[in-house]
Amino acid sequence: MDDEIFEDFREVVEGVTEDDLEAYTPFHWVLEFAEVYAEGGFDVIVGNPPWDRLRPTRDDFFMRYDEEFHALAPKAKGARQNELLTDPEIEAGWADYRHEIEIASAYFSGSNAYTL
Repeated sequence: MDDEIFEDFREVVEGVTEDDLEAYTPFHWVLEFAEVYAEGGFDVIVGNPPWDRLRPTRDDFFMRYDEEFHALAPKAKGARQNELLTDPEIEAGWADYRHEIEIASAYFSGSNAYTL
């Protein structure tokens, strides 16, 4: 299954690398909900598709390093973000996180697997 998803990524996302694909861990609905699919699958799936506006959010990322980050005022968030980014590992992680979101967004918006 991963190979099929990865091939779809290669077709849809320009410039996706093997490292990008290796870092991606797809969610396999059929495997995760095998009991439901064994009985014929879901009757209805209601969701809020994020791919039309999927973008990195500093709250999601920086909460990993400061659990109070989301509660800060915008100006304080900027200051705390700058402080956290002085750590080279956090700075690299922030760049990786933004890159992963960019790839996911390109895939979800370009793949035929996510159209009605």
